Amino acid sequence: MKKAFLPLFLLIFFSFSALSQPLLIYGSVYYENQPIEGVNISVVDNRTGEKLYDITDANGSYSVVLIDLPSGWKEGDNITIIAKKDDLLGKNYTIAKNVGSIRVNLYLTPPPVADFYFIPKNPKVNEEIKFYDNSYHKTPIIFYQWNFDDGNISNDKNAVHAYKKEGNYSVSLKIIDKYGREDIITKRVVVRGLSESKEEKINLSSYIIIIIIIIAIVIISAIFWKKFKTKR
Repeated sequence: MKKAFLPLFLLIFFSFSALSQPLLIYGSVYYENQPIEGVNISVVDNRTGEKLYDITDANGSYSVVLIDLPSGWKEGDNITIIAKKDDLLGKNYTIAKNVGSIRVNLYLTPPPVADFYFIPKNPKVNEEIKFYDNSYHKTPIIFYQWNFDDGNISNDKNAVHAYKKEGNYSVSLKIIDKYGREDIITKRVVVRGLSESKEEKINLSSYIIIIIIIIAIVIISAIFWKKFKTKR
C-alpha cells in the first residue's frame, strides 16, 4: 500500500510544483518605434479569464508574474497581453510554458478613420457608381459595410451601385479593425434624373450654336470692314 501511495504522492507534488512556478511575462510597448511610458497593461489567462495589471515605466517596460493569478496558471494556457493608452491600442499573444520567462513586446496603433470617394461625382439614374474605400488604418480592417440609403448594402471593400431613382442619398461606410475598433463616415450622393441630362445636352447645344453665330458675325463683319476700307 505504501509503495502505491508514494508514486501517487510524487505525481501530485510535481504537478502542483509545475503549476506554481513563477512564470514572468515582460516586454516593452512602442508607438511609432518609440517606447511609451504610462501605458496600461492587462495580461489575461484565456482559460480562466483572470487578469493581471501593470503600467509601463519610463523605458516603456512592463512585467507580471503569472503565479499572482488567483488560480495560478497551467502549461499551455493561452495568454493575451493588451496595451492601452488613450485611444491607442495594441495586443499580442503567447502560450504559458515552464521556461521561467517570456518576452512579449507590444505595438500601439491608433483607431481607424473611415473615408471613401466615388466616381462619377455627378451620377445619373441607372448609372454605375464605383465607391472606393480610402480609410486610414494601421491595423487590418476585418469588416466593411456600405449603406446606400435606398435599402441596399454591401460588405465589399470597394463597392459598385446604381440608383433607380433620382435624389439625394446619404451613403455611409462603416469599418471595424481586428481589435474591434470601428468608425463610420457618411457622404451625400446626388443622383440626377435622365431628363436633367437631356436638358443639359440641349443647353450645351444651344450654347455651341450661339458661339458659332457670334463667331460667324465677327468674321462677316471683318470681311465687310476690310472691303469697305479697300473701296475708300
